[in-house]
Amino acid sequence: MDLFVNSFGTYLGKHSERIVIRQKGQEAIEVPIEAVSHVWVAAKGVSLSTDLIALAHAHEVTITLLSDTGEPYGRLESFAALGRPELRRAQLLATQEARGMDLSRQIIQTKLKNQRANLCYYAKGRKQAQPDNYDALMTAAERIKVKVDDVSALPLQDVEAYRATLMGHEGQAAKYYWSALRQILPTSLAFPGRVYPKAQDVVNACLNYGYGILYGLAWSAILRVGLDPYAGFLHGSKQGAPALVFDFVEEFRQLVVDRSLLGSLLKRWTPDFMEGEAGILTAHSRQEMAQKVLNTLDKAVPWEGKSIALRDVLLRKAYNLRDFIQQGAVYTPFTASW
Repeated sequence: MDLFVNSFGTYLGKHSERIVIRQKGQEAIEVPIEAVSHVWVAAKGVSLSTDLIALAHAHEVTITLLSDTGEPYGRLESFAALGRPELRRAQLLATQEARGMDLSRQIIQTKLKNQRANLCYYAKGRKQAQPDNYDALMTAAERIKVKVDDVSALPLQDVEAYRATLMGHEGQAAKYYWSALRQILPTSLAFPGRVYPKAQDVVNACLNYGYGILYGLAWSAILRVGLDPYAGFLHGSKQGAPALVFDFVEEFRQLVVDRSLLGSLLKRWTPDFMEGEAGILTAHSRQEMAQKVLNTLDKAVPWEGKSIALRDVLLRKAYNLRDFIQQGAVYTPFTASW
């Protein structure tokens, strides 16, 4: 389970092999450490004991610190995750090789295929009831399919030029994707299209928060297998940016966050902003958005002939990426169904 702490003044401590959660005026809650996979600290004024931190490290439980907008700004992780220098050297070399460029191509192709899958998913059932929306969704889906073909035919070139070309195709596909989805959302939400930092509408604020949860889990998976989160393939290696985390989540955004949020909004879920804080979701809305993402990650999906939890696919994909880098294994993209 994920332990999500979202209340000011909460104290997290340890008693034996249990996490103790205390809030002022309330009875303490104890949770066995064996039942916890990840601790999320998503509020200000939260205190953690060093005994709890030691317990979490002993059981390989990551503690992630989230800002009010969902950005992971800190982690408490064991030093053991950093002990693979030979793997990290191989990773850095691979980012400049032809196979690294091919990996970037596969990431973009799969992201676009998953965007198209979402559009087709939401088009189902609208052909008769909402023909205009159906046409918009399917038109965007076909345009993205053309972009998939364009990416597939792209010849290798200089690494930086290749990345820029891929990102150009990705940006055009994103315009098709979000423009079509905008048409099916309630007009009361005033969704302007995709806005990344400093979102002033609840749809983008929820997307950003949900992606923050996904970043935190991807970061944990990447560190667990010994890779460097800052040495990316598609997103390069910009100073201070976890480029490999951004690469890694591209295939998962559509199913884990986009579909989780859109399904709720179409059922008239109404997240709210804090009073006087445009762009910052209320604590309750942040909690609900996080839970939607975490619930989706617990759902079973088909993977390599089996049905396993999506969060386990995330970890297996990290091992697959490690083996691709270290042993030349075949990279297996994650493709969502519709």
